[in-house]
Amino acid sequence: MKIVIIGSKGFLGTKAQEILSKDHEVIGVGRSNEPEFQLDATNKEAVREFLLKYKPDVVLDTVALTSSVKCENNPALAEELNYITARNVAEACKEIDSWIVFMSS
Repeated sequence: MKIVIIGSKGFLGTKAQEILSKDHEVIGVGRSNEPEFQLDATNKEAVREFLLKYKPDVVLDTVALTSSVKCENNPALAEELNYITARNVAEACKEIDSWIVFMSS
């Protein structure tokens, strides 16, 4: 199974990639030094293009602003990282007929 993990450099994404890569083809994207695997999940078209290119069976979305204090102090950023990114991924997954698993701490 081909799995894309968006937010693969965060705590949850790192652990998921470590576990899932034992039995599956895993492509980790997010804040990366490798241009091919950089993805700004707030950019709807970038998410769409990336997922169309790789056509994963499953997308694991781990992007989130996890600090409740930061969310309270910056609701616009919280909305962007906790809602807009998930919407972008879900819409792209629907287009390519992939499963989405949304995880957040």
